[in-house]
Amino acid sequence: LEVLSDERLMTVLPKSFHGETGRSLLKACKSVGFVEAIFPIQDTEAVSLLWRSSSWSVLDAPVDEIRAYFGEEIAFYFAWVGFYSKATLVPGIVGAVLWVSSNYIFQVDIDHNAYAPLYGIGVAVWSSVFVALWTRRSAALSHKWGCFDLEAKERVRPEFVGALRESPVTGLPERHFPYHLRLCYYVLSVVVTTACLFVALVTMFALLNMQGYIEHPDSLVMFPPLAALAKEGAIFDPAGAFSIVPVIIYAISITVLNKIYRIIAVKLTDLENHRLARDYQDSL
Repeated sequence: LEVLSDERLMTVLPKSFHGETGRSLLKACKSVGFVEAIFPIQDTEAVSLLWRSSSWSVLDAPVDEIRAYFGEEIAFYFAWVGFYSKATLVPGIVGAVLWVSSNYIFQVDIDHNAYAPLYGIGVAVWSSVFVALWTRRSAALSHKWGCFDLEAKERVRPEFVGALRESPVTGLPERHFPYHLRLCYYVLSVVVTTACLFVALVTMFALLNMQGYIEHPDSLVMFPPLAALAKEGAIFDPAGAFSIVPVIIYAISITVLNKIYRIIAVKLTDLENHRLARDYQDSL
């Protein structure tokens, strides 16, 4: 954009943006197709070196190298995955021993193993200790990487729009979007999200009927026309060759609905007009 003259830039922007303040130039350029996307160029040599820098594993990822290339947010993800994977080794091993003892030593179902309640108590204690230790670990990484006050340093999203006003804190001009307007969009998001969940639930119960899992006639999720397809001799008879079809339909419908819901979620979050990228991602 810096190489364009003001005259040429004004010709490609919508007239609604001419002479207005508090509007996002990036959003304007995207709206007319002048800018399609903005992203950093990948350094293939640095990425290759990162992969070869150490022996990669989910238990010990090179978080410092990841942070140097991808930033703190991605590094914290890998740090958490590694920390969690290491922490679950203890309850995992104990649980495996409990399962083996139930099946091959005591010859009882694991639910009837006398040590199962103790294992449950141990997992509860382990989870509390895990949270406390991860809090310490994340604080140590935050101090090491200098991102304790990351939110305070976070910049305003280029897509954020609002009227210019004088900041009550700094006294400098800033863009402001009233909270009551965002609250209205929150309500819209709740309504639309609830509708999307309803569609997903209806789809799930419909396919469960087609698989013959819902048989009680008084059930609220019983759809007789669909349940009849899973009866003996019907097209989706569990003993027949086409019993796998509802499962395939369910898998395809989940993929399709996820893609649709992703688009809807982005549109709703854009309407909420969050000021910071962290708030935008949390809402999304």
